[in-house]
Amino acid sequence: MHIVLPLCLALLLPLSAAAVAPDFDPLLEEELRATPADQPLTALFFLSEAMPVRRLAATLDLERADRATRHRRIGLALRERAAQSQAEMRAALDAWTGPGEVHSYRPFWIVNAVSVSATPEAIRAIGARREVELASSNVPVELIRPLGSGPSDPAPGGLEYGLEQINAPALWAQGITGEGAIVCNLDTGVRGDHPAVADRWRASADGRPASECWFDAVKGRSSPYDDDGVSPTHGSHTMGTICGLDAATADTIGVAFGAHWVSGKIINSMGSGELEWILAGFEWAADPDGNPYTVDDVPHVISNSWGFLFPFCDDAVWDAIDAAEAMGAAVLFAAGNEGSLFHLRSPADRITTPLNAFAIGATAKNEQIAGFSSRGPSQCDHQTIKPEVAAPGVDVRSIRRDGYGELSGTSMACPHAAGAFALLRQVDADAPVDELKAALYLSARDKGAPGEDNTYGRGIIDVAAAARMLGQPSPVSIEVTGPAQVAPGDSASFHFVLTNETDEPQQPEVWFTATLPGGDEWADPEAVIRPILDPGATFEGDPVLRVPAAANDGSYLFQGKVGRFPFGKDASGFEVEVGE
Repeated sequence: MHIVLPLCLALLLPLSAAAVAPDFDPLLEEELRATPADQPLTALFFLSEAMPVRRLAATLDLERADRATRHRRIGLALRERAAQSQAEMRAALDAWTGPGEVHSYRPFWIVNAVSVSATPEAIRAIGARREVELASSNVPVELIRPLGSGPSDPAPGGLEYGLEQINAPALWAQGITGEGAIVCNLDTGVRGDHPAVADRWRASADGRPASECWFDAVKGRSSPYDDDGVSPTHGSHTMGTICGLDAATADTIGVAFGAHWVSGKIINSMGSGELEWILAGFEWAADPDGNPYTVDDVPHVISNSWGFLFPFCDDAVWDAIDAAEAMGAAVLFAAGNEGSLFHLRSPADRITTPLNAFAIGATAKNEQIAGFSSRGPSQCDHQTIKPEVAAPGVDVRSIRRDGYGELSGTSMACPHAAGAFALLRQVDADAPVDELKAALYLSARDKGAPGEDNTYGRGIIDVAAAARMLGQPSPVSIEVTGPAQVAPGDSASFHFVLTNETDEPQQPEVWFTATLPGGDEWADPEAVIRPILDPGATFEGDPVLRVPAAANDGSYLFQGKVGRFPFGKDASGFEVEVGE
């Protein structure tokens, strides 16, 4: 069947965002005024030539690139961009280091930024350089501290309620325990000698260098430890839930006990961190061995139970999250323990895409939402539903100091989801990160108000249901072709063909997206079409692509997607150069 879509479904290509003027953030201004002239302070300088990671990632999605290819292409591109754009600044910093104005500096490649410890006068001079877009304070972050704690005895042969609530045993029965997956948390550290996790630290289990398996941004130690004295041993507790199992007693506390773990310490003993540590942690986790040509060192999931309570919708680490995910690791965040008082922590409140950031709320043994679990909507727009899903987070038993203990919080829920990702990664080793997220999201058991809501999100995760969804190919395929170049103000038609790959009638959801040169993606939910296809039938169309006269020049990625809007199971598209 061939159709020409009516004009009301023709897409209008949006404009790229305007460049942001160089600026000092207000908190840094306050610190500069308060710091004596001869005393150093730390500031981060974000350069104007940021890498459009999500744009490159969308191209790799279209190419159906495997995980190794994604890791290599993104890693090399980020390093090249940073090396080129930071060269002059780094030379200037080297020159200033001699007189003592600049005490030290650290360049990053995961974001195009340099962290500098220097006198207030030097900080102002660096911030005035032409390549600097933003001079930022070394913003403090907080651990999402759990509520209540208490010791508990070992439970030989025991199975924690949370593991059953997310249906993990159904996958274990199929031999899916997370084997081959690498899990990571960015937290207070891990008690590496605890019997529930000692034999699966990757350096011990696989003989990999410790530097590829442990990163300490706080004290620089070379072996795992957890000195958290507030929660206590928060990071150890979260890692236990991700993958803990005492082989000697069969005491099962972890979702993916077949996985191996690595960890980055980015929170100190008092439950605090700073922006420089966060960026350093993501940079290490995105490529632990520092070699973009290898991917076997890269964790498959990164669990985060920290965040900014204020300001809402803080974007300080968004680019680092995007880069880590594009290089192969799903990034998850605890929603927060503020209940309905202050909404979600940031960056858990992010809504740039439907699945980023992927925020986890907390449930109790009876599957009711925990009173402390932060509710939506996102404070980014005061309307987008948050969190994405919920998982067990009340009276969760895991590692506590040398033994075991119970803690409650969304910090305990997030690692249930992280362990679930490790199981799903064993099911499909090369699925894009967003496909794994979409499977866990779409398969969640609905709770609370019917449909998605600001309490449970989509519902309680069911990892066995997600695995079944992940293994199902799209019943309808799509092929999209279009022009290579369109001038601003012009229109051009493109062509798409849908094919029913099954012997049953199908009514797919089909829509079209445009990824801008800077990486933002645009789709119109009102333009979703739902054609009915007979077994083996095709369906064709020639929509119109309209480019406004004011559109920015550059390469745009245009795709057609098939799935459940806005999650595409199959996609096809073309790149179109906008310009004369």
